[in-house]
This record gives sequence, C-alpha cells and structure tokens, in this order.
Amino acid sequence: IIEPDSLHSNPVITDVQSATLPGEINPQISGGTPPYDYLWSTGETVTLLQVPLAGSYSLTLVDANNCVFTEDYLVEGYSNVQEQEVQLVGLYPNPINDLLNVNLLNAGVLHYSIYSCDGKLLLAAEINHAGETYQMDFGQFQSGVYYLHLMSNKQSAVRKIVKR
Repeated sequence: IIEPDSLHSNPVITDVQSATLPGEINPQISGGTPPYDYLWSTGETVTLLQVPLAGSYSLTLVDANNCVFTEDYLVEGYSNVQEQEVQLVGLYPNPINDLLNVNLLNAGVLHYSIYSCDGKLLLAAEINHAGETYQMDFGQFQSGVYYLHLMSNKQSAVRKIVKR
C-alpha cells in the first residue's frame, strides 16, 4: 500500500493594504489526496480567502481520505484608522453595552459592516441620516471585540468596538 505525502501548506499571504484593498491567504496545499474541502475560521469554504482586516485566520482542510490538516495564518497590515484621518462619524460610547451612538458628521449615505475579531462578516447595512445621531444595536452580539468598517462615497474607516 502506497500512502500519499502528508498534507502541508506553502502559503502565499498578501497583507491588507487599506480598508478598500483586502488581504488574501492562498494556502497552496499539497500532499494528501485531492479533492480538498476547505473551512476557514470566517465560515467560508473557498480555496483563496480574502480578508478585510489584519489578524489571525485558521484553516481546517479535509482531503478525499478524510485526513485533517489545520493551520493558522497571520495577515498583517491595515487594521484600524490612523488618528490623522478625516472623521466620517463620531462613535460613542466605546466600550458599549448594547447601543453604539453613531453621529453622522457629513457622511451622507454611510455603508457599514460589522466583523468579529477573527474577520467573519456578521452584518452589513447602510445609514442615511447625515448630521443626525443613529443608534446601532449590538445587542445580538456576545461580549467581545468587533470591527466596524465604515464606508462613504469618498472615505473608508475601521473602528474597533468593545462590547461588554
């Protein structure tokens, strides 16, 4: 009986460049017996994972013989907004209990996405209340760290939100 080589990864990782240029993880799997089933910590089942934020991402891979391979990958680069960037919104309080007040300074239509600390997209929506305060409900989420990605037609920003 001839056994295949053990599963291993020779990854190619592209760091996150900005809020609009995501990073990528190409695990480049070899060994084992194809086809491979991919399951990322984000819940995605793709071969090439695009990630919006810097951080650690895990892959669990199963080959045709049910051999399991698990690996963690670190993507570096853009993870939050620099203080000198122009303000899209005012956010308060932070940390929050359930409600985050979003003061839309001059953003017009604001698209937002909420990501878990491991990069999984939890919610995406838009707000159109320029010059007003909008309450964003985090009540459905457990205590922890979240990333709020804010996008207007001219700017993009990411803020770390802590839920108690």
